[in-house]
Amino acid sequence: MAIPTLRTVDIERFWAKVDKAGGCWTWTASKTSTGYGVVGLWRDGRTIMVKAHRMSYFLANGADPAGMDIDHTCHNTLCVNPEHLREATHKQNMEHRAAANTGNVSGVRGVHWAARYQKWEAQVKHHGKSLYLGRYDTVPEAESVVVAKRLELFSHNDADRAVA
Repeated sequence: MAIPTLRTVDIERFWAKVDKAGGCWTWTASKTSTGYGVVGLWRDGRTIMVKAHRMSYFLANGADPAGMDIDHTCHNTLCVNPEHLREATHKQNMEHRAAANTGNVSGVRGVHWAARYQKWEAQVKHHGKSLYLGRYDTVPEAESVVVAKRLELFSHNDADRAVA
């Protein structure tokens, strides 16, 4: 949802709920079930909910980039420090994910156990399609293959680029 015209009281209420101690500026008020901070703005007899990091980006940059995600470079969903936020397409935002999905026993994004074959399978998702990269005896072998493929295909995989 687009950010409505902000009043001085909206901005003051927003910053009163931010803890600026440390590198990440932590949102201390309401949050969604997925861990993102949210701000309630009262307009025309109803509350408009805006994600806190999106409002911070708007306040720092003067624009709400329609159709774009606001990516946390720090991977902290409660951080509203504008220096830790960047515009990204949804695909770029997903490329920048920090870790494997919950329940992934390998602990490595893109590597899962294939019980039928008693091997670790490697895959990368790109443009909505899963790219199968083979089966491997060890997690490190499979991990090296998925990291190499992400480096080839992705533009916003900062963690992989830091290691490479």
